[in-house]
Amino acid sequence: MGKKEDIEEWPAPKGMLGDKATILRKKIFLTMFSHHLAIITPACKATSNLSRTTYHTWRKEDSVFNAACLEIEQEQVDMVETNLLRNVRDGKEISSIFYLKSKAKDRGYGDDGVKVTNKIKVTVNKKDKA
Repeated sequence: MGKKEDIEEWPAPKGMLGDKATILRKKIFLTMFSHHLAIITPACKATSNLSRTTYHTWRKEDSVFNAACLEIEQEQVDMVETNLLRNVRDGKEISSIFYLKSKAKDRGYGDDGVKVTNKIKVTVNKKDKA
């Protein structure tokens, strides 16, 4: 994790909005966001108690900042996927079940135990009430 002085030297993503102080806070936040695995609250606290409102405003108003946050969030997903697949490879049954429920619904795995298909067949039996 970089020190504030090191972060000041890093170039801001091209087109990031704000004055010098705001851009520095955004760069610090992005560093903390990555360090805290894209979890907002600890990243805000580590950025001089940045408010969640300010974070959400930056995401809404600064497309460059938002894109940087999205990239960090995708890195988090990649890390979790890597750990999940490592667990599957290591024979951890619960990870294998989760993976199959998520990725193999077309093969009959799912929470309800029913094979998922795109076809629906309905049969109606009518009885005469004579």
